[in-house]
Amino acid sequence: MQKGAKNDTTANGVAISVQRTVNSIEVPLNFILNARGNSGNFFIGAGPTFAFAVSGKVKLTENGTNSFSTDLKFGSTADDDLKSMDVGANIMAGYCFHNGLMFSASYNEGFSNLMPVSSDGSTKSHYFGIKVGFLLKGSSKK
Repeated sequence: MQKGAKNDTTANGVAISVQRTVNSIEVPLNFILNARGNSGNFFIGAGPTFAFAVSGKVKLTENGTNSFSTDLKFGSTADDDLKSMDVGANIMAGYCFHNGLMFSASYNEGFSNLMPVSSDGSTKSHYFGIKVGFLLKGSSKK
């Protein structure tokens, strides 16, 4: 999963843009309810998610021209940029046709403060996603 954020501000007449990109391994544990239809199944679900950041970059741009990019450091000390572990919850809904074609939408809200050192502010994740997939049919025993 790739997550990101962009902040634009102006300080002393200088336009500053900060863009973060974080690549994470996210494991959702969804409890799903299916409702059968004529051409497929409608489903809704919810549950906790656990994400572990594996890499990331931050890019700083001044006045739209001068750019600087560096890797993010993950950990829990003052020398780190963000914490690597994020715990949250998600909700999802979608439709799966009998041929296996599946469409879904989801929303995830992170509960963890991702700032490595406690301060007055906090940084939390959240995102909206749209997924298209194909459900492979397994063999069934009769």
